[in-house]
Amino acid sequence: MRYDTTQLRSFLLPLFFLLPATKASPQMQDGYSPHQLLSNITASEARLRDIQVHMTCSVPDHNNRVSYEYDWAYERGKEFYGGLTHYLHDGKPHKTQREALSFDGNSQRVFREDLDGRNKSAAIRSLIPSDFRVILTPNTLLGYDAKELSRESFGQAMAAADSVSLRKEAEYIDGHRCLVIEALNVETDPEVKWSYDVRAWIDVERDFRPLKIEKYRSLPGRNRWNVISRRIDKIRLEQIDGIWFPVEGQRTTYGVKEMRPPKGTTYEEFSALSAVQRQQQAFYEMQKLAPTKRLNIAPDSVRINKGIPPQQFFVQFPIGCRVWDDFLQKGYWVGGSDRSALKSVDSSPDSKHSPSSTTTQRPKSTQEKNATEVEPVDANAEQLTPPTAAKANPWTKLYHSYHLKFLLVFAVMLFLILAWLFRIRLGRK
Repeated sequence: MRYDTTQLRSFLLPLFFLLPATKASPQMQDGYSPHQLLSNITASEARLRDIQVHMTCSVPDHNNRVSYEYDWAYERGKEFYGGLTHYLHDGKPHKTQREALSFDGNSQRVFREDLDGRNKSAAIRSLIPSDFRVILTPNTLLGYDAKELSRESFGQAMAAADSVSLRKEAEYIDGHRCLVIEALNVETDPEVKWSYDVRAWIDVERDFRPLKIEKYRSLPGRNRWNVISRRIDKIRLEQIDGIWFPVEGQRTTYGVKEMRPPKGTTYEEFSALSAVQRQQQAFYEMQKLAPTKRLNIAPDSVRINKGIPPQQFFVQFPIGCRVWDDFLQKGYWVGGSDRSALKSVDSSPDSKHSPSSTTTQRPKSTQEKNATEVEPVDANAEQLTPPTAAKANPWTKLYHSYHLKFLLVFAVMLFLILAWLFRIRLGRK
């Protein structure tokens, strides 16, 4: 029997267009695809409308020395923490300060003072998201550190990654079965142009909470998932008002100790490679950038969805406090003579600054944030805020110029020499 090839082609051709519709279904694990899992994580996060806790951060490697004790509150992007910070000097306890940081949706306010009431200093500026990621908070244990330069939740940050996948096998943490989700290029640090990948272990039986989170330098090739930046683990959950919530966990920050050539490659050959090739092929030896910090939250202090008054997210500055206002680009003393400045920034929590008057803030690089992970050192008011004065005198600024001092000294010396020469000339006459 002979077949008409033209009819055969016309029959087979439509099948090729149907092939894309028959490709394998998305990766599934325990009935979840990566995006279904993220959807459940985001929905669970949305149940946490507002949170208030009392928390303590300690350093296990230093005999559980307490680093800070804060009250903390969070409501849909607004955030506050305040309490006592214990500083070290040369590795020994030095002094304790009261500190507070808040963001009310409009401006960020920071305050610091010694326990004896001296050295009060404060600042008002636009939001710097990484300022709230430096210390451990409940948001750290919820995974909000996945994206440190934004205010996105863990689920939102992972969903916005370039790609998301699930490991084929579930893993167990403290007897709890977890799905392991991995996201590539979750965040890019604009300061160093590094991207970061995130891996997390999700407890699907307890409100889809993460029990472990790791953040890595995003390096393609053999070093993918090798260069770790942060690890958050030993997370313990408790059920509070029907919601599973983290009440304990710890964070460790890492950095590159040494980057060596791969086996069989000399240093000369390795140096001749491009920067990208070196990153992809190198052997990385990692080290802790700071001692591991542990966060403990008093379960009886946890209040979820109870409502938070607006003033909780507005740090009030006491009389005699020195304030630098980035919106006004000026400094003043609370209770001082500059009443116009005082009124414009300290009237009420509802006072808003014009967006056009804000100054552009440079986001902190991961290196800067990692540096703050080192044991706190004594930080006085001058380190916290720009120096302030009553009213700057342009002649005073000019006088303190190095070049003007040089010119003044030169002028005085020239005058003395001329006077001496003139006196000699008169004597000859």
